[in-house]
Amino acid sequence: MLPTILICLKNYFKKTFFYSELLVVAAFFYIFIVKASVYTFAHDTFIIQLNAAIAFSGLLTAYRIFVYELPETMTFINSSGRTKYYFSRLITVCLINIIILAIFYISLYIYKGDSINDFSKYIMSLPPVLINNFIYCALGVLFSPVVLSIHQVIHGIFFVSVGINLTAIASFFDNVILKTIFSIIMYIFPPIEHLIALSVNPVFSGKDAMITMIWGVLYTFIVIFAGYYIFKNKDIHTNDKGII
Repeated sequence: MLPTILICLKNYFKKTFFYSELLVVAAFFYIFIVKASVYTFAHDTFIIQLNAAIAFSGLLTAYRIFVYELPETMTFINSSGRTKYYFSRLITVCLINIIILAIFYISLYIYKGDSINDFSKYIMSLPPVLINNFIYCALGVLFSPVVLSIHQVIHGIFFVSVGINLTAIASFFDNVILKTIFSIIMYIFPPIEHLIALSVNPVFSGKDAMITMIWGVLYTFIVIFAGYYIFKNKDIHTNDKGII
Protein backbone atom coordinates (compact mmCIF):
# COMPACT_ATOMS: atom_id res chain seq x y z
CA MET A 1 0.00 0.00 0.00
CA LEU A 2 2.81 2.44 0.92
CA PRO A 3 4.47 2.36 -2.54
CA THR A 4 1.08 3.04 -4.14
CA ILE A 5 0.52 6.02 -1.83
CA LEU A 6 3.98 7.39 -2.58
CA ILE A 7 3.40 7.02 -6.34
CA CYS A 8 0.08 8.87 -6.00
CA LEU A 9 1.72 11.70 -4.06
CA LYS A 10 4.59 11.90 -6.54
CA ASN A 11 2.28 12.04 -9.58
CA TYR A 12 0.01 14.58 -7.92
CA PHE A 13 2.98 16.77 -6.98
CA LYS A 14 4.45 16.58 -10.51
CA LYS A 15 1.15 17.76 -11.99
CA THR A 16 0.18 20.39 -9.45
CA PHE A 17 3.21 21.26 -7.24
CA PHE A 18 0.55 21.37 -4.50
CA TYR A 19 -0.29 24.91 -5.61
CA SER A 20 -4.01 24.63 -4.79
CA GLU A 21 -3.18 23.43 -1.26
CA LEU A 22 -0.68 26.29 -0.90
CA LEU A 23 -3.36 28.72 -2.09
CA VAL A 24 -5.76 27.35 0.53
CA VAL A 25 -3.14 27.87 3.25
CA ALA A 26 -2.32 31.37 1.94
CA ALA A 27 -6.02 32.32 1.77
CA PHE A 28 -6.50 31.00 5.30
CA PHE A 29 -3.61 33.13 6.57
CA TYR A 30 -4.85 36.25 4.81
CA ILE A 31 -8.54 35.97 5.70
CA PHE A 32 -8.45 34.51 9.21
CA ILE A 33 -5.11 35.73 10.56
CA VAL A 34 -3.98 38.86 8.70
CA LYS A 35 -7.46 40.39 8.38
CA ALA A 36 -9.66 38.80 11.05
CA SER A 37 -7.38 38.08 14.01
CA VAL A 38 -7.33 41.77 14.94
CA TYR A 39 -11.07 41.61 15.59
CA THR A 40 -11.52 38.03 16.86
CA PHE A 41 -9.92 36.81 20.05
CA ALA A 42 -12.34 34.09 21.15
CA HIS A 43 -11.42 30.42 21.11
CA ASP A 44 -14.74 29.44 19.46
CA THR A 45 -14.20 31.84 16.55
CA PHE A 46 -10.81 30.37 15.74
CA ILE A 47 -12.07 26.77 15.99
CA ILE A 48 -15.05 27.47 13.71
CA GLN A 49 -12.67 29.08 11.21
CA LEU A 50 -10.45 26.01 11.44
CA ASN A 51 -13.37 23.66 10.68
CA ALA A 52 -14.47 25.77 7.71
CA ALA A 53 -10.97 25.92 6.23
CA ILE A 54 -10.30 22.19 6.52
CA ALA A 55 -13.72 21.38 5.02
CA PHE A 56 -12.84 23.30 1.87
CA SER A 57 -9.36 21.79 1.79
CA GLY A 58 -10.58 18.19 2.17
CA LEU A 59 -13.09 18.41 -0.68
CA LEU A 60 -10.70 20.29 -2.94
CA THR A 61 -7.79 17.86 -2.52
CA ALA A 62 -9.97 14.79 -3.13
CA TYR A 63 -11.44 16.33 -6.27
CA ARG A 64 -8.11 17.43 -7.70
CA ILE A 65 -6.31 14.12 -7.08
CA PHE A 66 -8.94 12.19 -9.00
CA VAL A 67 -9.33 14.77 -11.77
CA TYR A 68 -5.60 14.86 -12.48
CA GLU A 69 -5.49 11.05 -12.56
CA LEU A 70 -8.42 10.60 -14.95
CA PRO A 71 -6.22 9.95 -18.03
CA GLU A 72 -4.27 7.24 -16.15
CA THR A 73 -6.95 5.83 -13.86
CA MET A 74 -7.42 2.54 -15.72
CA THR A 75 -3.65 2.02 -15.83
CA PHE A 76 -3.41 2.45 -12.05
CA ILE A 77 -6.45 0.22 -11.44
CA ASN A 78 -5.14 -2.54 -13.71
CA SER A 79 -1.72 -2.48 -12.05
CA SER A 80 -2.81 -2.38 -8.39
CA GLY A 81 -6.47 -3.47 -8.34
CA ARG A 82 -9.54 -1.50 -7.32
CA THR A 83 -9.18 -2.09 -3.56
CA LYS A 84 -5.60 -0.82 -3.35
CA TYR A 85 -6.37 2.05 -5.73
CA TYR A 86 -9.36 3.24 -3.69
CA PHE A 87 -7.80 3.04 -0.22
CA SER A 88 -4.42 4.42 -1.32
CA ARG A 89 -6.13 7.52 -2.73
CA LEU A 90 -8.25 7.88 0.39
CA ILE A 91 -5.17 7.67 2.64
CA THR A 92 -3.33 10.16 0.40
CA VAL A 93 -6.17 12.68 0.69
CA CYS A 94 -6.25 12.22 4.47
CA LEU A 95 -2.47 12.61 4.84
CA ILE A 96 -2.39 15.85 2.83
CA ASN A 97 -5.22 17.31 4.87
CA ILE A 98 -3.80 16.23 8.22
CA ILE A 99 -0.68 18.22 7.32
CA ILE A 100 -2.81 21.22 6.29
CA LEU A 101 -4.87 20.86 9.48
CA ALA A 102 -1.66 20.89 11.55
CA ILE A 103 -0.49 24.06 9.77
CA PHE A 104 -3.84 25.77 10.42
CA TYR A 105 -3.99 24.56 14.01
CA ILE A 106 -0.48 25.71 14.96
CA SER A 107 -0.96 29.01 13.11
CA LEU A 108 -4.16 29.76 14.99
CA TYR A 109 -2.46 29.24 18.32
CA ILE A 110 0.63 31.28 17.42
CA TYR A 111 -1.48 34.22 16.19
CA LYS A 112 -4.17 33.92 18.87
CA GLY A 113 -5.39 36.94 20.81
CA ASP A 114 -3.73 37.79 24.12
CA SER A 115 -6.85 36.69 26.01
CA ILE A 116 -6.47 33.05 24.85
CA ASN A 117 -3.94 31.30 27.07
CA ASP A 118 -5.49 27.88 27.65
CA PHE A 119 -3.34 25.56 25.52
CA SER A 120 -5.02 22.47 26.99
CA LYS A 121 -8.35 23.65 25.57
CA TYR A 122 -6.78 23.83 22.12
CA ILE A 123 -5.47 20.27 22.48
CA MET A 124 -8.86 19.02 23.66
CA SER A 125 -10.53 20.71 20.70
CA LEU A 126 -8.47 18.68 18.24
CA PRO A 127 -10.23 15.24 18.29
CA PRO A 128 -13.63 16.52 17.01
CA VAL A 129 -11.88 18.66 14.38
CA LEU A 130 -9.84 15.65 13.30
CA ILE A 131 -12.98 13.51 12.96
CA ASN A 132 -14.56 16.26 10.86
CA ASN A 133 -11.44 16.25 8.70
CA PHE A 134 -11.86 12.53 8.04
CA ILE A 135 -15.55 13.07 7.21
CA TYR A 136 -14.63 15.75 4.65
CA CYS A 137 -11.98 13.52 3.06
CA ALA A 138 -14.31 10.49 2.94
CA LEU A 139 -17.10 12.55 1.34
CA GLY A 140 -14.60 14.08 -1.09
CA VAL A 141 -13.55 10.61 -2.23
CA LEU A 142 -17.14 9.27 -2.38
CA PHE A 143 -18.31 12.14 -4.60
CA SER A 144 -15.11 12.19 -6.65
CA PRO A 145 -15.05 11.95 -10.47
CA VAL A 146 -13.91 8.30 -10.34
CA VAL A 147 -16.08 6.79 -7.57
CA LEU A 148 -19.39 8.39 -8.55
CA SER A 149 -18.84 10.86 -11.39
CA ILE A 150 -17.50 14.31 -12.14
CA HIS A 151 -21.08 15.62 -12.01
CA GLN A 152 -21.58 14.42 -8.40
CA VAL A 153 -18.96 16.70 -6.83
CA ILE A 154 -21.60 19.34 -6.13
CA HIS A 155 -23.51 16.81 -4.01
CA GLY A 156 -20.44 16.37 -1.79
CA ILE A 157 -20.45 20.13 -1.21
CA PHE A 158 -24.19 19.92 -0.50
CA PHE A 159 -23.72 17.15 2.11
CA VAL A 160 -21.04 19.16 3.90
CA SER A 161 -23.10 22.38 3.76
CA VAL A 162 -26.15 20.66 5.25
CA GLY A 163 -23.98 18.95 7.88
CA ILE A 164 -22.61 22.32 8.96
CA ASN A 165 -26.11 23.83 9.25
CA LEU A 166 -28.24 20.95 10.58
CA THR A 167 -29.67 22.87 13.54
CA ALA A 168 -30.44 25.98 11.48
CA ILE A 169 -32.23 23.91 8.83
CA ALA A 170 -34.20 21.98 11.47
CA SER A 171 -35.54 25.28 12.84
CA PHE A 172 -37.28 25.94 9.50
CA PHE A 173 -39.89 23.28 10.30
CA ASP A 174 -42.74 24.25 12.66
CA ASN A 175 -44.99 21.29 11.92
CA VAL A 176 -44.49 18.37 14.33
CA ILE A 177 -44.70 15.78 11.55
CA LEU A 178 -42.15 17.61 9.41
CA LYS A 179 -39.84 17.98 12.41
CA THR A 180 -40.08 14.24 13.04
CA ILE A 181 -39.36 13.43 9.40
CA PHE A 182 -36.38 15.76 9.37
CA SER A 183 -35.05 14.34 12.64
CA ILE A 184 -34.87 10.97 10.86
CA ILE A 185 -33.51 12.32 7.55
CA MET A 186 -30.81 14.33 9.31
CA TYR A 187 -28.90 11.11 10.10
CA ILE A 188 -28.18 10.81 6.36
CA PHE A 189 -26.06 13.94 6.62
CA PRO A 190 -22.75 14.13 8.50
CA PRO A 191 -22.76 15.31 12.14
CA ILE A 192 -20.38 18.15 11.30
CA GLU A 193 -22.20 20.84 13.24
CA HIS A 194 -22.33 18.72 16.39
CA LEU A 195 -18.61 18.03 16.16
CA ILE A 196 -17.90 21.74 15.63
CA ALA A 197 -19.95 22.53 18.75
CA LEU A 198 -17.99 19.90 20.68
CA SER A 199 -14.65 21.29 19.46
CA VAL A 200 -15.71 24.79 20.54
CA ASN A 201 -16.64 23.50 24.01
CA PRO A 202 -14.47 20.38 24.44
CA VAL A 203 -16.11 18.72 27.45
CA PHE A 204 -15.93 14.95 26.97
CA SER A 205 -17.32 13.83 30.31
CA GLY A 206 -20.96 13.86 29.20
CA LYS A 207 -22.84 11.10 27.38
CA ASP A 208 -23.80 13.41 24.48
CA ALA A 209 -20.16 14.20 23.75
CA MET A 210 -19.23 10.52 23.50
CA ILE A 211 -22.26 9.79 21.30
CA THR A 212 -21.26 12.65 18.98
CA MET A 213 -17.68 11.38 18.70
CA ILE A 214 -18.73 7.76 18.13
CA TRP A 215 -21.36 8.76 15.56
CA GLY A 216 -18.78 10.90 13.74
CA VAL A 217 -16.37 7.95 13.53
CA LEU A 218 -19.12 5.53 12.46
CA TYR A 219 -20.36 7.97 9.83
CA THR A 220 -16.83 8.23 8.42
CA PHE A 221 -16.56 4.43 8.10
CA ILE A 222 -20.03 4.20 6.55
CA VAL A 223 -19.07 6.76 3.88
CA ILE A 224 -15.70 5.10 3.25
CA PHE A 225 -17.15 1.63 2.74
CA ALA A 226 -20.14 2.93 0.78
CA GLY A 227 -17.66 4.54 -1.60
CA TYR A 228 -15.62 1.34 -1.74
CA TYR A 229 -18.71 -0.79 -2.47
CA ILE A 230 -19.82 1.56 -5.26
CA PHE A 231 -16.35 1.74 -6.78
CA LYS A 232 -15.73 -2.02 -6.53
CA ASN A 233 -18.98 -2.80 -8.35
CA LYS A 234 -18.93 0.12 -10.78
CA ASP A 235 -18.98 -0.61 -14.50
CA ILE A 236 -16.21 1.71 -15.65
CA HIS A 237 -16.38 2.92 -19.24
CA THR A 238 -13.49 4.57 -21.08
CA ASN A 239 -13.25 6.46 -24.36
CA ASP A 240 -10.97 5.56 -27.25
CA LYS A 241 -8.07 7.24 -25.44
CA GLY A 242 -8.59 5.12 -22.34
CA ILE A 243 -9.92 8.02 -20.25
CA ILE A 244 -12.88 7.37 -17.92
